[in-house]
Amino acid sequence: MTSKPRILVVTHQFTPHVSPRTTRWSILCEELANRGYEVQVITGTRQNGNDSKNYKVQYLGSDRLGGLIESTRRASSKSEENNLVIKLFFFLAKRIYRLIYRTFAWPDYSMLWYFSVRRKINNIPEHDLLISVSLPFTSHLVAYTLNKKRGSRWIMDIGDPFYLKKEAPENNKYLYSYLNKYFENKFYKHASKVVFTHKESMEYHKQAFAILNDKSSLLPPVFHTKISDKTNNFNYKKTPVKVAYFGVLTKGVRTPENFILFMNKLDINNLEFHWYTNQDSQQMVKATYSKYPGNFFHEMVPRDEALDLMDSEYHALLNIGNQNPFQLPSKVIEYISTGKPIIHYSEIIDDPVVDILKERSNSIIINHNKNPEQVKKEFKEKMFSDNDISSVNNFNSISVVNELLKLI
Repeated sequence: MTSKPRILVVTHQFTPHVSPRTTRWSILCEELANRGYEVQVITGTRQNGNDSKNYKVQYLGSDRLGGLIESTRRASSKSEENNLVIKLFFFLAKRIYRLIYRTFAWPDYSMLWYFSVRRKINNIPEHDLLISVSLPFTSHLVAYTLNKKRGSRWIMDIGDPFYLKKEAPENNKYLYSYLNKYFENKFYKHASKVVFTHKESMEYHKQAFAILNDKSSLLPPVFHTKISDKTNNFNYKKTPVKVAYFGVLTKGVRTPENFILFMNKLDINNLEFHWYTNQDSQQMVKATYSKYPGNFFHEMVPRDEALDLMDSEYHALLNIGNQNPFQLPSKVIEYISTGKPIIHYSEIIDDPVVDILKERSNSIIINHNKNPEQVKKEFKEKMFSDNDISSVNNFNSISVVNELLKLI
């Protein structure tokens, strides 16, 4: 193939939806388009209609039932803003959704998007390279169907595990465990390449799926920002010391309790924690007693606004490690891009985040065995240190797209 391949990205979630995968692929699509590649995205995420992208995004929405379910999910998450009757209605709707739809949906909550795409498959543009992005895993189901029809090269980008995900599984594992493994293996067989964001996840999948030994590669996390003037000019001497967490907390995957309990052992004055997260996550924080009165809660914000807040408002950024080694929180890479001090609470021995952060001069890595006095010392030494951008170039959009192009 002498000309540049036409690239089609299949992802149920895309901007303006805020998630690690949407951020990753909006950045990569932009960089690919900047290099002259013809890029198109098909998604189940409604578009604003006024975004000035240098690539095309085609919304292939769910049918009426799917739209109703999605609307109910979004509205129920905001039910605290409504009156008592409406709150009760959405509370019941959420329970019905979880008990019925989530119990029987396969491969995951976005299954109806698959049928919507099937009906409109002839409207999907021709392409030379197909890239599918999970989670949700339905994106790979859509890509498999397209691949069977069009026969192009296919790269699967694996975020969180699917069949191998033990906590907070994507579907009813008691009903679908065999089906999950069968189809995940089937898709790997048909794909040209399968990429993972870090080595631990790749090796874990290779142990379960032997087919991956010959076709798996690493494609690092990505950001496309540079250290801003707001970070460079930040006054680290001002008080109180403000630490911010951005993202979602999930029971069984990433929880705040152990971090809060560890911090209760320390005696640090003028310390505030700001949590930019959803309502369920806020309740998880509030459920654990904290000796620090400065816990402030904020709604989740779009990525660009989050980056601006990281740069301009906070002394340090907080990451809470996952309870398994197979997921690398993309927020860590965004944190690194600011150059700010990072506090990381590690839950497990083989935490992939530790390997990334330990090379930085202003990272504070904590686990439950660490001496509290040592942590206090590191707070004093590192919370007010210069910005560290030593590992930034490993994750910028230029470097990651270069790695992607090697696979094409």
